[in-house]
Amino acid sequence: MGVNSTDTNLHSPGEPIPHLANFYVFFYMFVLMLISNMATSILRKYRRSLPLLRINQVLLLNGYLVEIFNTCFTYMCFVTMWCSGVSYLPYWMGVISSSVVYFLMNVSLLISMSISLVRTLLVVKFNMMIQLDPELWAKRILFFILAFLAIVVGVQAFQCYSVGYVSPQESFYTGLEVSDQMNPHIITILGIGSVAFLTTVGSYTFNWYYLKTYHNTRNSILRTIVEAEQLNSVKNMISNKSLTATAFFSLLAVVLVTSMRR
Repeated sequence: MGVNSTDTNLHSPGEPIPHLANFYVFFYMFVLMLISNMATSILRKYRRSLPLLRINQVLLLNGYLVEIFNTCFTYMCFVTMWCSGVSYLPYWMGVISSSVVYFLMNVSLLISMSISLVRTLLVVKFNMMIQLDPELWAKRILFFILAFLAIVVGVQAFQCYSVGYVSPQESFYTGLEVSDQMNPHIITILGIGSVAFLTTVGSYTFNWYYLKTYHNTRNSILRTIVEAEQLNSVKNMISNKSLTATAFFSLLAVVLVTSMRR
């Protein structure tokens, strides 16, 4: 019947273009992957060298953020190297590969937002926060973020696969023609990124105002914490500026790789 012919093409949006190896992209992504892993290794050793008293939720979440960034970048570089130097991926594998990258990007944004909120709580509710187990609560925050985004990104990936949607990134992975519709994963990233940005700016502004207004009424313990936060702003494993720079260069890498596809 006619319905059967339609169903057979449900998950196969056309035929891929002939694969042409591009070793410029291959070596470019290989170098980026090495740099990312070397930088992460240095930051990992720095975290392990810190005394136990310096460990708090912010430091642990910073560590998770570094590891997620490195995992995302390494995975994206590896898949890009394979597609540019070896062969294209099947459509279903291309959808999964791109969804993993979007998932890790969203995880990074939500961890960044969590860091800002935890910093505010350390300033406003220091006595309460100091009594919590840093590792336990940092792991709970990470688990909640992973579970929430696994559902969101998983549903979006299934919807894209069901209609045969091909994003520019999936086009590079599979050799298929790019779809005209807006990528739902990008909409999610923009939404979460906007909330994370507003949260970071709002948290920084509130902390600055709160400490400036109530600085003289706080006890010596809070002043010590404030000074430690100011000192750690230079030594933190990742700052807001480095987060923005990393996100920018990650997107730049995707754009460059896509443009060099042929």
